Amino acid sequence: MIAMWWVMMIAMMSPSAAPTILLYARVHRHALVQGQIQDKLAPTGVFMAGYLLVWLGFSVAATALHW
Repeated sequence: MIAMWWVMMIAMMSPSAAPTILLYARVHRHALVQGQIQDKLAPTGVFMAGYLLVWLGFSVAATALHW
């Protein structure tokens, strides 16, 4: 049930979050080029993972309420 909620929320909410995620990636790339930040990690992936984890938490809560 949790997987059903999580996949459904990702499918419904990711299209509306895509512009924000792409903007975040662009700002990070620009900061790397300007030399303002030194890390070579993929913070866009971390940003997206945080977004997905929030929906996982919602899915757990929705399943608990449904149960």
